[in-house]
Order: sequence, then structure tokens, then C-alpha cells
Amino acid sequence: MDTPRVFYPGRRTLPKAATFWILAVLFLMLFFASAAASPLYPVYQARFGFSAATLTAVFAVYVLVLLATLLFFGTVSDYLGRLPVIVTALVFSMAGCAVFLAAHGVGALYLARSLQGIATGLASGPTGSALIDLQPPGSRRAPLVTSVFSTFGLALGALITSVLVQYAPAPTHLIWWALLAVFAAGIAAVLAMAEPGVRRPGALASLRPRVAVPRPARGTFAVAVPCIVSGWALGGLYLDADVVGAGVKVRPHRGGQDRCVPVNNDRVDEPVAAPARDILGGEAATPKHPSQETKEPK
Repeated sequence: MDTPRVFYPGRRTLPKAATFWILAVLFLMLFFASAAASPLYPVYQARFGFSAATLTAVFAVYVLVLLATLLFFGTVSDYLGRLPVIVTALVFSMAGCAVFLAAHGVGALYLARSLQGIATGLASGPTGSALIDLQPPGSRRAPLVTSVFSTFGLALGALITSVLVQYAPAPTHLIWWALLAVFAAGIAAVLAMAEPGVRRPGALASLRPRVAVPRPARGTFAVAVPCIVSGWALGGLYLDADVVGAGVKVRPHRGGQDRCVPVNNDRVDEPVAAPARDILGGEAATPKHPSQETKEPK
């Protein structure tokens, strides 16, 4: 028997429209956090001295843990409610940020990325379902928001972290402190929401993995899968290409903080932040080594 939606009479809760957009932004920020680590991998590689193969494994562990979380916990919010699972996901994401802040070796990177994978896997299902519950009747807003915000979050995470790596002090700390603050505020906001779903028994039984595609949707699914896989694979390639291909060193930056710069090729003064470099002005924004400067004829 389903438990009716809980609106907590006697205490004020956020309006449905505000709840919808706050959950959408938190959904975006979870993907933002998952991409924020990519521009920092060269910094960690230079500090901890691990190989390119290890770096690729650190990059990939997030996806493997995310898929496992979706497989086992993808429907648990249908039984426990949307908001408790979303809060749990935000707590896992905060834990991942904290591990990144305290990282002193490659093991911490594996742990932090695993925690981020759990967070995104836990939040994806209940957030999407909550947005469907909260969207106006007859609207198709929720599927559009989840599709756009996931990709937009990944792009923003890579871009903004790249900017911080190139221009800000403490690149391995600043972004994680900022995300900790965002997720803490997000938990407070979710606790002020009314539960949009229902609760019912059977949570333990829901943990048994079941993979199936409804028969009427199988044709569309077969056509869509190659497009979806290739799109996400291309995004992963761009997130990973500059990371794995860059030889880097860490040198003091202004204020005594560290800055990551490459030592391969001839561009020894170009910070490793390719997305920021490309978007903020390409070659014109990149300082050159004195040996590359050409003297104007008098």
C-alpha cells in the first residue's frame, strides 16, 4: 500500500516551482562535480607521480561505480521517497569533495571518484522522477531539463575548473571547498521541500538488479543507443585527451600556491587548462616562452 505524499502540515515548505528548479540545479551540480576533477588530473599526476594508465583508471572508476549504483539502487526512491535518496546522494558528493581536499596519494583519488559515482548514480533516478512529479500537468519540461542539465553540468565543471587551474591559487582545494558549500546549501534546501513522491514497502526487494526494455520501446531504444553512447564517449574523450596527453610539472604560483604547467613540447609556460585556453582566447591568451618570441625587424 502506498503512503501518500507528505506535505508536513504545520511547517512551511518550498513552493513546487522553486522545488523543481532547485532540484534541477542540484542535478546539474552533481554532474559539474563529476567533471571538475578532469582538469585537475595533471596536477595530481605531477604531485603523486603515477602513470598514464593509472590516471586513465582513476578517470574510469567513476563510470563503473555509477553504473553499479544505478543497477542496484536505481529504483529505491520509488519505495523510500525521492528526497531521502537525494539527500543521501548529496552527502556522498560532499564526502567525495572532502576526500579530494585531503588527497595525498592515488588511493584517495580512487575513493573520491567512487564516492562521486555513487552520488550521481543515487541522485539520477530520484531527481528525474521528482522533476516529473513536479512539472506542470501536460508539460514535457522534466525530460528536457534532465537531458540538458546533465550535459551542461559536465561542460561547466570542466570549463570553470580549467579557469581556476589556470588563473586561481590553490587549484586542488578551491573548487572542492566551493562545491562543499553548494552541496551543504542543497541539503538544507531539500530538507525544506515537500516529498513529491510516495513511499511504499519493498525497498530491499528493489535492490535485486533487473535489466529490461519494454517491448514497445525496443526499436526506438536500439536506434538511440549508438547515438547516446557515441555522444557520451566523445565527451569523455575530450575530457580525458588533454589530461592523458600532457606532461606536466607543478611550480609555485603567486601567493605561494601551486600552478600546473606542461613540460612537453615547446610550450613550457602554457598552463594545463585547455578548455579555458580555447574558449577564453586560444593562442592569443597563451603566454609564450621567450625562446618562441620573434623579434621585429628594426
